[in-house]
Amino acid sequence: MDHIKLAKNKLVLQNFFHKVYTQLLKYITVEELILITICFISRVLFLSISLDEWDTINFAKALNDYGPTYGRPHLPGYIVFVFLAWLIYLPTRNHIFSLTMVSAITSTLTILPIYRLTIKFFDRKDLATLSSILFIVSPLV
Repeated sequence: MDHIKLAKNKLVLQNFFHKVYTQLLKYITVEELILITICFISRVLFLSISLDEWDTINFAKALNDYGPTYGRPHLPGYIVFVFLAWLIYLPTRNHIFSLTMVSAITSTLTILPIYRLTIKFFDRKDLATLSSILFIVSPLV
């Protein structure tokens, strides 16, 4: 029975991401799409598999019972991050996946402003591609 529920949750997430992906295609170039795909794959391949520090545990607790005054999560509360993770948590019921997937998605979407701002400031696609690749391989992100 749990396998059926997990399969349904996976299908719901796949449909959600497919809708988001098709909407993005209206506004991005092929180069941006390739960089976004590479970035997302690199982030998903290295998703955390455990709650590795106390802050992460507090964020996981906040998915069930949000209360910054009680340290779930610590102040200032990161309400947008917790809300986005909660949206993923609802169908999956997996704390770690929810938190890490929000980080992977937001990190991936950062490629767009990096690429476009570099083009705007320097008017060179090669520098925009290089700056995006440096962001993708940065160990600090």
